[in-house]
Amino acid sequence: MAERVILITGGAKRLGAEMTNLFIESGYYVLIHVRNSHAEAEHLLTEAKERHHRTCGDVLQADLSTSEGAFGLLEAVKNHSVVIENGLFGLIHNASFYQPIDVHNLQTNDMDELYGLHMRTPLLLSTGLFDHLVKGGGSIVGIIDTSWKRHWKGMTHYTATKAGLRQLLTNLAGEFAPRVRVNMIGPGAILAADWEEEHFNNVLRQVPLGRAGEPLDIAKATLHFLQTSHLCGEFLAVDGGWDLNMNQ
Repeated sequence: MAERVILITGGAKRLGAEMTNLFIESGYYVLIHVRNSHAEAEHLLTEAKERHHRTCGDVLQADLSTSEGAFGLLEAVKNHSVVIENGLFGLIHNASFYQPIDVHNLQTNDMDELYGLHMRTPLLLSTGLFDHLVKGGGSIVGIIDTSWKRHWKGMTHYTATKAGLRQLLTNLAGEFAPRVRVNMIGPGAILAADWEEEHFNNVLRQVPLGRAGEPLDIAKATLHFLQTSHLCGEFLAVDGGWDLNMNQ
């Protein structure tokens, strides 16, 4: 029986780990890209193998903020035996990191790093793996965020490049149709970083559902986009209704 293969960038921790686990539980073979979290990814696969009595995926390591790392991952995926045989069913652009930097201290290398991670690499992987996605009947899902048209203090470098990723994938949805679908998800208040507790709590006070979301909410939304064949160019805010208050 042919494998259905999913590549997820940043797939070993936080939201990425939840997606990886749900994909495996749903019967997919998962290529887990990591930057530094190799041990965490191996742990996910070891536990999955014990549960399912089969090899459930593989780990690929690269620094996607650099062009060398992005090209290295592309070649590793294209030459992976399961991809050669089956193509790709899913490409999940999830890799990201963020720390606040005051706009007056923001350096060009800070922008370059996140430009590489949020825009250059997704474009390279999307175009470079296009034929493999066609072969596997696959689609692309980008994890954006809900900062669109909002001010987030100290996060200019992050929100600007995430906005760029949103527009990039919107364009690719039109360019790639009808052969490869492209969709996007914007997580709202799901997991807080240690440094953003105040911001996170401020957001929660504006969320109509009155609570934080769960990582599984993002994983299920991603799987829905992969499995629903008539969705293309869509942006889904998984934010508890926060967008309802944007113009208030």
